[in-house]
Amino acid sequence: MYIFNNFIKLFLIAILPAVALGLTCVDHSNVALFVRYLSNPNFVLRDYLYIEVLNYFSFFNFGERWWLFLLACILGCISMSFMLANIQRHMRLGVNNFSGTYKFGVRLLPTCACFVILCVIACELFTLIATGLGYLVSFFVFDSVLNLTVTVVLQIVAKIAFVMLASLFLCTLPAVQCEGFRINMAAHYSIKIVSKYFYKVAFTLVYVFLFTTAVYYILPIYLPQFKEVISSLYFLMWIMYLPSYGKRIYTLFEEVERKDLKHNIWRSK
Repeated sequence: MYIFNNFIKLFLIAILPAVALGLTCVDHSNVALFVRYLSNPNFVLRDYLYIEVLNYFSFFNFGERWWLFLLACILGCISMSFMLANIQRHMRLGVNNFSGTYKFGVRLLPTCACFVILCVIACELFTLIATGLGYLVSFFVFDSVLNLTVTVVLQIVAKIAFVMLASLFLCTLPAVQCEGFRINMAAHYSIKIVSKYFYKVAFTLVYVFLFTTAVYYILPIYLPQFKEVISSLYFLMWIMYLPSYGKRIYTLFEEVERKDLKHNIWRSK
């Protein structure tokens, strides 16, 4: 896998936004919200609970560290653009260093920022829809525990649906890099090439998402003193994984020769 073979390089690019996001989103890395309610068998659902659920599953953080969250988002866009530029240079030319990627990263930054913003907005819409459906269910099902359970299930289903939809656009930024398309044309091109292997790509992303997210939410219950570390590692993995995987499957689907594999003498002909 590309990440393991080039871990140090990707780690250096991704570490700053990962730590910043880990420090601001740490409140989302535990199940205190649901433990608090479900541990009380007599709790009654109120309207404000669904606002709390929305905030819990939302990517945005407007708490005391909002400035750090904003900085993390900016660093994340910069990190992903430079990572894509570096991976592109490595796979196309076989050159594995930071030299010469600056101008390509800067050139890709506006498109990368626009793409990330659109993805975050889409994710928030899925979260909002799931929260609204959970609230609607509360008018027909009066058991509080069942209502809260349905609400959580709806949020999980919404996140899986978003990941499956996002898999269609995984090759958007690589298409911008390699073909010079505008972002709308690149998105359309990504759908065209990924749709041929949609189930394989979607299954891979959903599997990785479910596994890492389960660790992200459950592990802090047993290691609460390492919540910030666990949260930072979670975001570090995704910041490294998405650009690497997107670029790798783009070269695979387009049958582009990868120069970064030339040095592997055990690679089959």
